[in-house]
Amino acid sequence: MILQGSRLNTKIVLEADSYELRKEVKDYTPQKIAHLKEAANVAWKPGLNRDADYKGERVEILEAGQSRSIKIRTASGTTQVIKRGNLQPWLGI
Repeated sequence: MILQGSRLNTKIVLEADSYELRKEVKDYTPQKIAHLKEAANVAWKPGLNRDADYKGERVEILEAGQSRSIKIRTASGTTQVIKRGNLQPWLGI
């Protein structure tokens, strides 16, 4: 089981592909999935060429630095500058 609360398990969640995660969490309650997403968000560091979740949509991070502003590209190809607090790691679940 992936969700056991350790930093190592959170790292595994961030590195697992979407298929593996969907398979693992198929019987989880909505509360357990929310806990999993929150744990991943705490450990996640936005970086270039990484996928992220912005309002439930998969986006690509184009620019990220020390500031709270991050430049993203949406699936439709538009670019936006958003606040870090509005992004979460893309888990595919």
